[in-house]
Amino acid sequence: MKSALSDSIKAETKTVQSKFEIADNAIEDKQSTKKEKHQTTKKVVRDSFTFPVEDINLIGELKNRSLKCAINATKSEIIRAGLHALNAMSDKELVKILQTLEKVKTGRPEKS
Repeated sequence: MKSALSDSIKAETKTVQSKFEIADNAIEDKQSTKKEKHQTTKKVVRDSFTFPVEDINLIGELKNRSLKCAINATKSEIIRAGLHALNAMSDKELVKILQTLEKVKTGRPEKS
């Protein structure tokens, strides 16, 4: 009986050790995934732009449209999506769109 009990304890110890190894590996995998995700995060740059009031209103309308589609888009995401859409256009389409834009004076608007 003594040897059966000893064998049982050894088997249980191996099982427990195996479970700890599995848990440790899972934790290491999760940590390495977080590190990889952090390393692939793109660098961002803060900038400011001058927009006509109509374009600011258009951004608000696009935000509302996205909310109706169950997507909460920020102003930045709306502008970035527009950049990607412009980039996907042919040169002819891009020029056509750019020619329709109202020219605005660059820089900060004068205080009134």
